[in-house]
Amino acid sequence: MRGIQTSPHRPANRSILPVEIDKEARRQLAHIIGNTVQRVEGSDTSDDAGLASYTKARHIGIVFSGGPAPGGHNVIAGLFDAAKKANPQTRLFGFLMGPDGIIEGNYTELTQDLVDRYRNLGGFTMIRTGRTKIDNQKKMSLSRETCKRLELDALVVVGGDDSNTNAAFLAQEMFADGIQVIGVPKTIDGDIQVRDARGRVLCAMSFGFHTAARAFSQAIANLCTDTSSDVKYWHVCKVMGRVASHLALEVALQTHANMTLIGEDLADYMDYDRLAKAEKEGVVDYTPTA
Repeated sequence: MRGIQTSPHRPANRSILPVEIDKEARRQLAHIIGNTVQRVEGSDTSDDAGLASYTKARHIGIVFSGGPAPGGHNVIAGLFDAAKKANPQTRLFGFLMGPDGIIEGNYTELTQDLVDRYRNLGGFTMIRTGRTKIDNQKKMSLSRETCKRLELDALVVVGGDDSNTNAAFLAQEMFADGIQVIGVPKTIDGDIQVRDARGRVLCAMSFGFHTAARAFSQAIANLCTDTSSDVKYWHVCKVMGRVASHLALEVALQTHANMTLIGEDLADYMDYDRLAKAEKEGVVDYTPTA
């Protein structure tokens, strides 16, 4: 992503954390790949220039991408509250139906009444969501035109691994326009756990994971009680997670189910032909095999 523009109230500790950079990412994201990882810290003091930058009126867009997760509406509410507190003239736009809203220029301006209506409610109902990928130049160009037409200073993408990949390429595309692209990690799967080269956690958990784990655990715990009361039933529950079993493991730890099948432990298939082809072409193929 394009580096976070820290305010004087939250200056960054600019010590560089070692992060291994994939060669293909370096090639495709040349404008942004060199940005350093920053830790943001609070401050009670500011100079006049910093305060003027912090309180500048801005245009900010936000989009939900991928499956809904608890907490999405409060991401919007938190952004709205902070932006309006810094400058009441700041305008926020919610793109409708996910990335399609950016591509097609379909949006609504976020107002106090609209934001308050959805505070603390689950789901992504306020502006809804979609799973479209901005994965070709036509979609990218249309997205850029939308952001420039709205004179956006920043675009906030709330989503999981695929969605934050979208965000990275959008940041690359709009680097010259001075539009910041900020990714908010969202997935109930819990599979966005970013570490630096030394193994230190940079992003330990996405929002939505703990609420999903609690909801699944309550249902499965009730089934455990039922099966211990009447031995003639077996209950098999499939927990979400696509190719990641973080949620299944957390539910198992909370409920002590009789048996838990973890996909990563069961997988023993490797497509050596595809790996050889990728190596020959000098690319890395991250597409799941299952």
